[in-house]
Amino acid sequence: MNTTTRTRMRPEERRQQILNVALELFAKRGFEEVTIGDIAAEMDIVRPTIYIYFPSTNAILDAIFENLLESYWQKLEPLIKSAGDIVPNPQLVSKAFRIMHSEPYLLSILRCGGPSFQKKRHAQFNKKLRALLEPYTNSDIPYISPIIGLLIEGLAYWAIQENIQDTEELANALEQFVSHGLDKR
Repeated sequence: MNTTTRTRMRPEERRQQILNVALELFAKRGFEEVTIGDIAAEMDIVRPTIYIYFPSTNAILDAIFENLLESYWQKLEPLIKSAGDIVPNPQLVSKAFRIMHSEPYLLSILRCGGPSFQKKRHAQFNKKLRALLEPYTNSDIPYISPIIGLLIEGLAYWAIQENIQDTEELANALEQFVSHGLDKR
């Protein structure tokens, strides 16, 4: 007999609890390995409770991503506003990298859920990142904006995966690269 006392939660609290537990499980085991049953078991609730809030793990993943993306945007937006009309701005790119590096869950979520879900999430992510990279769209180099966006995202993901400790040096190298490209001067 289970003697655990269940706590009634307000709907918004329960929804957030589901998202928090799911995020931890996705981070530990990978999205593809987590089921609604796993989330319910971790929370010590029945699966139908989760279905009240989310129809599937994909819906949970999408909600988590929206929250993480909003958090990232709240950190990025002031940088964009403070940059003004400086075109292009390598310091802004390195600051965006630092922020992205501080969001390991966002980077993980961008890469899970299969190709169609990844494509959808990258489209949302790139829409936000486009505001940062707008100064580069007028460049003489075609596709420079997506190249820089992928460089920021990829470098941050690589640094986390490789457990790179000196991210300041990495951010400075990125800034230098954006400033000078492959020019050896």
